[in-house]
Order: sequence, then C-alpha cells, then structure tokens
Amino acid sequence: MTLLRKFSGCAIVGALAVTTAGAALAGDSTGKKTPAAAPANKTDLTDAQILGVPDVANTDEVDQANVALSRTHSDKVKSFAEMMVRDHTAAKNQGLSIAKQLGLSPATSAKSADVQKQGADALKTLHEANADDFDKKYLKTQIRLHEDTLKLLDGDLIPKASTPQVKGLLNDMRLHVQHHLAVAHSDLDTLSK
Repeated sequence: MTLLRKFSGCAIVGALAVTTAGAALAGDSTGKKTPAAAPANKTDLTDAQILGVPDVANTDEVDQANVALSRTHSDKVKSFAEMMVRDHTAAKNQGLSIAKQLGLSPATSAKSADVQKQGADALKTLHEANADDFDKKYLKTQIRLHEDTLKLLDGDLIPKASTPQVKGLLNDMRLHVQHHLAVAHSDLDTLSK
C-alpha cells in the first residue's frame, strides 16, 4: 500500500478531496441555462497517478525485504522477506504492464510522495535496528505498512480508478496485501513466543 508498496511504505497515505456533486448552471450564447462541467478537484488522482502509488510502494517493499534478507537469522523472517521480494516485484511488473497497455506511465502525486516517505522512514528504521530487535521490528513495520496500504486501496485508489484494468490490478493487489498482513501477524506471534 508497500504492492504494493509497499504498496505501505506501503504505506500508502495523503488526503484526497471528493469532487463536489452537481453542476453549476451557466448561460450559453442564446441565454439558455445549460449545465456547466464542474471544475475538477486538484486532489483527484488520474489513473497514471494511481498507478504511481503502488509502483513506489512495491519498490519500497522490495528494498525493505532485501535489508531483512541481509540481516535476519530467522527462517520465518527470511521466508517472509523472500515472499515480499517475489510478490512485490511481480506486482510492480504487472502495474507497469497495465500502464503500458493503457499508454500511461506511473506518475507522481502527493499520495505517492507520502508512500515514498513512509518507505524511506521504514528503511532507515531497519538499518538502525539492533540485531536483537531486527526481526520483530521488520515484521511490525510490515504490519503497519500493509495496514496503511489496505486503507489507501479501499479509501482512495480503488474507488478513484477509472479503467477496469487499473481497478482489477488494485483489487488483485489488495488480496496480496491482505495475505502478507496475515503472514506477518502469524510470524510475529511465532517470534514472540
């Protein structure tokens, strides 16, 4: 959300305003009142910007997982990090493929900038974590980022996607984010015993 990037660095955040409903009436050259198009809200995301959010999140998730792979001594955490690399690389590639089909390039937005900052903060935390706390810190970070990503997907990205391809991609990513979250919780519970 990090999709995923990370979808979290997922995690994916920022406020989007909803375009106001209703159209203003304007006079045409004959004096008749006709509906005028409502002005677009500057915070609405285009599909290119929507695709930019999981693109950043996925990159962040892979970066964080690579740190985990280099630092963990836990088979559970290693397995989780390998899944993060595999799934988020695939999600990033799928997003780029859909963008190409639609003639788009993932674009930046305030949302993707927020996700990128979260990812950078998470990466810094992981680099600074001491060896004794690393595994728990990594899993707790993944839980937070994936929870944030689910909120972002449900509240902003999926509802605002305008093409079936982008909506389908985001819904598929959502399933993976839910799965990653469940595995992270389970692995953290195991480490805490």
